[in-house]
Amino acid sequence: MKRLVSLSLSLMLVLAIFVGASITASAADESVLTFELNADGASYSIVDCNENATGEFIVPSTYAGLPVTQIGDRAFGQTNISSLVIQDGITNIGQFAFTCCEQLVSVEIPDSVVSVGECAFTDCISLVEVKLPQNLTCLETRLFGSCKVLKTVNIPDSVTVIKGSVFECCESLENIELPEGLKEIGSSAFSYCISLEKIELPDGITQISDHVFKYCHSLSEIVIPEGVTELGWECFKESGIRSITLPSTLKVIGDWAFSGCKSLETIDIPEGVDSIGVCAFQWCEALTSITIPKSVNTIKDSAFVNCNSLINVYYAGSEAEWSSIEISPYYNDALSNATIHFTELPTLEYINDQWVYVIGDEIITDYTGLVYHNGAWYYVENGILNWNYTGL
Repeated sequence: MKRLVSLSLSLMLVLAIFVGASITASAADESVLTFELNADGASYSIVDCNENATGEFIVPSTYAGLPVTQIGDRAFGQTNISSLVIQDGITNIGQFAFTCCEQLVSVEIPDSVVSVGECAFTDCISLVEVKLPQNLTCLETRLFGSCKVLKTVNIPDSVTVIKGSVFECCESLENIELPEGLKEIGSSAFSYCISLEKIELPDGITQISDHVFKYCHSLSEIVIPEGVTELGWECFKESGIRSITLPSTLKVIGDWAFSGCKSLETIDIPEGVDSIGVCAFQWCEALTSITIPKSVNTIKDSAFVNCNSLINVYYAGSEAEWSSIEISPYYNDALSNATIHFTELPTLEYINDQWVYVIGDEIITDYTGLVYHNGAWYYVENGILNWNYTGL
């Protein structure tokens, strides 16, 4: 059975409790802390901090001659500490450990920490800067949710997962650098980051999750890396996206993916996408042109509702193939009012021991123009392929 150990409070602390005075805690002040002996009998956890603690705070690494290894769930929640230094030796920080510490401005976490629980710093509304440990592999759910003035976070190279809503409503976050080894970004991870201007997604990402950049009003351009197969529900809803590059691996454009992106002017949907979701481009008021591949077979309800500036639709196929697409009759008038440009571009094929360009049943050996091959476009001049040119 765990043995609860509390220090006898000093006279100052007793008086502070009775009169409601604040207690300035610094230099690893143990008098405001409650410790609990861990199950191993060889280390302690900090399980509580006096609610009147204020000012700079140094979390001790030892107590009663034994190491302190953990900060428990809600241990410092709603205290008035202004800066936090966690000494080396702590390995785990619990859920909600510092939630609603409204005076907390800066946090320094040592590399000995290997896990930080969900919502650990949620609603720390004065938090400006955080130094995360180098051995952390996962940023847990809502870790910094609603830290409205947070500007600087170093995400260590060891992190492979950013869970849902980690930076949701971090309204002052302008730029963030993601590690190359990152594999997953959870839903709403950056939603309502209204000041976020730039973010580069690493190659290991395979899905853009639901709501992930929703209401990122300052995010004007982004490149989705090769390997991503799906754009989730409302992933860029009402963001400031003006320019976006989509990968050849993309298969699904989710419902409301670009809804309300009022600065988006043009978009090229890559070959391989077979469906354009419900309200995917609704209220894209500046959208003037869109390229739709032959692979699309369904355009769902209201996909282009109120896209009143849409003039040109470039379809990489014939008129007959366009007619075979299942286009919902509900609020897709913008498509029927636009000019549809039917283009059957050639493909590169190896026939009779030579590379040739094929349009339908016709084989061309001296073609000049664009060809689509292995998920990318290439320029051909007089039948010679320029491997250094990709993209439309």
